[in-house]
Amino acid sequence: MTRVAVPKGDYRRMESWPEPNPNAEEVLLKPTDPLFNFGSSEKSSIINAYITAGAGRAEGERLANLICPSNYDAAKIPENIYIKEMIPHIMQLHNEYNAFGTTRQKPKIQRKKGESSLDFVGRFAASVRTGETSRPELDVEEAIRIATSQQDALRDDVDAFHNDRDFFLATMRVRMHHHPERTPDLQGRTRKHFPATLLAQEVFQVVFEQHAKYACWDLIINGLHKLQDLREEEGMLLDSKNIYHDLHEAKVSKTFDALEDVSIGTRVLGHVQEKRLQTVIATSEPFSAHFIRDNRPEITKSHFGYPFYDRTPSSTTAPELQSEMRQRLLHFAALRCWCPPNTMYTAVISAFPEEKATLNQVLYDDIGDHAAIQELRTVFLDSVLGLWLHRLELSPTASDNNWLRKLYPLINMWYEHMHAGGTTLRSERIIPSLEYVSDKAHFEKMWEWVDSVKNRFLGGQLTGLPHGLGFSVPIHEPAPEPPRTASPAPVQQVKAPSGPTPLDLFTAEDAHSRRVSGRAYAASQTKQTDAKPKERKQGSPPPSRAALAETRAEPASKRPKEESKRQVFEVNRKTHKLFLRFVIPEEEADPNVKKGQLRWGDFEKAMTKIGFHRKEGAGSSVRFDPDEEIGGNSISFHRPHPDAILTPSLIRRVGFRLRRRFKWTAANFVQANKSLEGQQDAAE
Repeated sequence: MTRVAVPKGDYRRMESWPEPNPNAEEVLLKPTDPLFNFGSSEKSSIINAYITAGAGRAEGERLANLICPSNYDAAKIPENIYIKEMIPHIMQLHNEYNAFGTTRQKPKIQRKKGESSLDFVGRFAASVRTGETSRPELDVEEAIRIATSQQDALRDDVDAFHNDRDFFLATMRVRMHHHPERTPDLQGRTRKHFPATLLAQEVFQVVFEQHAKYACWDLIINGLHKLQDLREEEGMLLDSKNIYHDLHEAKVSKTFDALEDVSIGTRVLGHVQEKRLQTVIATSEPFSAHFIRDNRPEITKSHFGYPFYDRTPSSTTAPELQSEMRQRLLHFAALRCWCPPNTMYTAVISAFPEEKATLNQVLYDDIGDHAAIQELRTVFLDSVLGLWLHRLELSPTASDNNWLRKLYPLINMWYEHMHAGGTTLRSERIIPSLEYVSDKAHFEKMWEWVDSVKNRFLGGQLTGLPHGLGFSVPIHEPAPEPPRTASPAPVQQVKAPSGPTPLDLFTAEDAHSRRVSGRAYAASQTKQTDAKPKERKQGSPPPSRAALAETRAEPASKRPKEESKRQVFEVNRKTHKLFLRFVIPEEEADPNVKKGQLRWGDFEKAMTKIGFHRKEGAGSSVRFDPDEEIGGNSISFHRPHPDAILTPSLIRRVGFRLRRRFKWTAANFVQANKSLEGQQDAAE
């Protein structure tokens, strides 16, 4: 069936469509189906959308072939006015089917009883023109809260991995325990003990993933801030009608660069996190015995070192895998491409506590991290951005000066560079075992080598980089530690520039490049220093790019201030004692005070008392949003699982992040007077 040539704006001359069949089953296209060609997924979504709306397959096929014919040319939008104006709505339905397996809400315009197909289409087109069917406006603030809290947590992990030997060793033991080669390959081969070669490769793999994810979060946040500026400074309403007009009708689009940043950032970040989560599932009990690994070079090279996983026949009959939660996890791990994970989250959240407790902490944490990017996708899909993110094709002429459209090949080059560094003989000699690098001198020597490999990419110029860009990264040498003094007065938090540049895309701050121990580094974060760090550069500076500067440069006045507003919290004795466990560094704590465990629930209750709003996601991810009096960005933590207990090591980790993020000290918490304290205790 081919597209019918109809004069522009005249939908009445189109042939009458067959009567709808409300009882039609959902369409599953097969390769033998005439509709199975270019655009088949869009066609399937269109057909299913019409079934959901109460129409039938025949009518859906008709519309599918009009919008996505077999000779579909993306550069030639159908001239028929109703088709052109239905595209935003149809693409939204397509996105929702891809993400959730069904439409999250039916179209506002429903077909009336006895209404002909032509009348329904005409009425729908008119509603699109008037904006009646516009999707909800994008909640920019919620999207920014999600992105900034996740980037903040990732930055802390980067710093701890580089500076804290205990954190490094714990992370690497977890990574090797969930290494892909623990799963049998196509020949049935597996590993339980790992040579120095694989250990060194995994260290470089962690560094690659951390910086790749940080770069993606930077792009996402930058794009969201652009949209925020359009709304706040230019008064642009971010609904489907306005963005559709901006992209298709305006001479110069105001939203394209922002949508491009968000689109590419979410796409690459999702790919990295999904491959990691699949590996953790495939190497966790009780799933590990029911997967095989396809690690052909062409697969691992295109998926950042990760293989494909296939389910064995035993996975369908094993009694321990028959629950809804475990079936969803199995299904997710064996998928070849991005899939709708919301059903997996729902199954995890709704599982019985006894079954949920069988998930190990690593898997539970990774589900939480993956849920954050999916939560961000949901924010987009529930808003106008869902119209464009899936189909935003970055044509060569669309944005020649915006090199961000090349992020995917750039990160592929970053992976190949770090993978090659991890396979060298020198890497094997420097990282022969975890016990060897647990020594302070060997630990520092390891990071000197890893940083030198990393900076050859970030600080040098590589042929083939998009637009010939080079990365020249300043390496900040540590300043001498100031003498220990009493806890300083509360300081205002200053936000770093939010717009990423070629110099900082892969640089998660600069603390990870400092040669200090984890304990000294954590202590130094609570003190101010007047010493100015020295800077040195590796590699030649990047060429001047005026167009790039125009695209990325942004006045500092445009960014909202993120410093905390409220600095002193008046709390009762119990809450005051709890917060002192977090805000006083271990080096300054009273050695006579007993340091035991804390209940996670008590920590959550204390955070909500001082003005934070708790938001729980899937897995172990918990986000705390500060109220307007406190100000600043949100912060995310992993809830201990299955026992929600904060051990002394976790207390140190949480406290370090709170001190770093909000600059809290003991002076920020004062004990309420006895009368007020009694009222607070009674309220509890």
